[in-house]
Amino acid sequence: AVEQALRRCEAEAAGNYIFAAGCEITRDTAHENVHAFLACSQENCA
Repeated sequence: AVEQALRRCEAEAAGNYIFAAGCEITRDTAHENVHAFLACSQENCA
């Protein structure tokens, strides 16, 4: 779900999307979601 959302944002921004968590990541955010976000953003920055 996280990767799909990031890919959709990137596609809508025509490749001009900046991967950022915003101001904070709440303490109840699933670790899997944080890892998925980091993996997807690193994949697209390589």
